[in-house]
Amino acid sequence: MNDGSSLAEDHVVNATVCTLCGSANLGRFLAETGIHHVGWENINKPSVFVSRELVVCLHCGFAAFPLPEQQLGILALLGGRVVNAVNSR
Repeated sequence: MNDGSSLAEDHVVNATVCTLCGSANLGRFLAETGIHHVGWENINKPSVFVSRELVVCLHCGFAAFPLPEQQLGILALLGGRVVNAVNSR
């Protein structure tokens, strides 16, 4: 059975259409991303850097990349504001 990190990686690596708009016009790029926690109260928390393949929809601009399990664990340990994506709009 795959863990969440492996499932996310499989989804991005095997993507043939955009998750958001359904376009097949996808670009694949190597990216180094610094993830920072939101808010002034987190200003002294370290950034978590991830170097991964980034998939970008060249039609709508939606981008996705999986987080390796180690970086995901670091983000969880550092804490931060939890946002419910469904109610944050």
